Amino acid sequence: MTLDFRLRRLPDTLFNLPYNRLLLVVLAFAALMILTGIGLRSPWPADEPRFAEVAREMVTSGQWLLPMRGGGELYPDKPPVFMWAIAFFYWLTGNLKIAFLLPNALCSVLTLGLVFDLGTRLWNQRTGTIAALLLMLTPPQFLIQAQRARLMPWWPAGSWWPVTV
Repeated sequence: MTLDFRLRRLPDTLFNLPYNRLLLVVLAFAALMILTGIGLRSPWPADEPRFAEVAREMVTSGQWLLPMRGGGELYPDKPPVFMWAIAFFYWLTGNLKIAFLLPNALCSVLTLGLVFDLGTRLWNQRTGTIAALLLMLTPPQFLIQAQRARLMPWWPAGSWWPVTV
């Protein structure tokens, strides 16, 4: 068997996998693409340093209910769930360079899994897989937002979840 023959049979082999195994393959590929480089950079201006510092303040002060800036100033500008997620991963990992990017990366992987599930339920596994891969690879904005500390990846994950459950 030549490599060319195997590459031609790859789509048939891939799309005929059981649902759980194909979902795992799609999510593993998505995680590889999205999690590449996490922890290698510091927060960039303008919002990322502020989010990271608010999360660090939550962990060091023990005040998890309301996000506070340094000095005890209330920070009501963004939803607290976003800050709680960053603070939780900072508490878990102890590394702010990883913690401030991990919530968005996981929400993006979740969104791709939900798109796969919805496409599979409405049509078939081939459609679900192609939809998830197209969402991840075609508009570069998806990967860009998945690797930044912004609120954008939270919206699709939150709105797709009720549709697919």
